[in-house]
Amino acid sequence: MNSDFTFPLALCKAQYGIWLHSLEMFETIGSRILQDGIALTRAETDAVMRAEDWRALAMAPMHAFRRSDTDGVSHTPPVAIEATPSRRAVVNDALRTLHGALAAAPSARRLQAGRKAATTRGKA
Repeated sequence: MNSDFTFPLALCKAQYGIWLHSLEMFETIGSRILQDGIALTRAETDAVMRAEDWRALAMAPMHAFRRSDTDGVSHTPPVAIEATPSRRAVVNDALRTLHGALAAAPSARRLQAGRKAATTRGKA
């Protein structure tokens, strides 16, 4: 296979690998956040049941879904808050990287053209 064709395939494979690892990381983070939220809600519910405050127990589901950040605890990781770049910006960045790599690498066509010119000059 020609290296001019396999390089974009390798770049796409690497990009998809990065996306898959990122997806796995986000799933793991989301799972941990959910588990922490469940443990916190369960602990609060157990505390309310032990205190036999039935009014607070009845309000527990509402408080679980409508938590305020007055405690200073954020339920989303700071990494997830960052704005994601637009699809156009990502594609343009990938194309710039690809064009830069292709411009830096000597292509097989340029080498063959140089050889043909040298053999033509040698015959003349």
